Amino acid sequence: TVIDGAADTVIATVATGDGPRALCYNPTNNKVYCANRNSSNVTVVDGATNGVIATVAVGDWPWALCYNPTDDKVYCANWDSDNVT
Repeated sequence: TVIDGAADTVIATVATGDGPRALCYNPTNNKVYCANRNSSNVTVVDGATNGVIATVAVGDWPWALCYNPTDDKVYCANWDSDNVT
């Protein structure tokens, strides 16, 4: 769900994978990343259009996301895989 911060109203709903768990914002490219625990992927959303622009396969049970502005990368911690992608 996308909420207008000024009006506190719902302006869009974005379809993701199964079990959305965590969000991360990339201000450099205006993208939102959503870790989908049950489908083992990350949904990439265009922050301007709220449209899905990619679905990226990651490890099992993606649990947390972190954006590194120095190198413009997003890291995903995968609970069941015991790794980071």
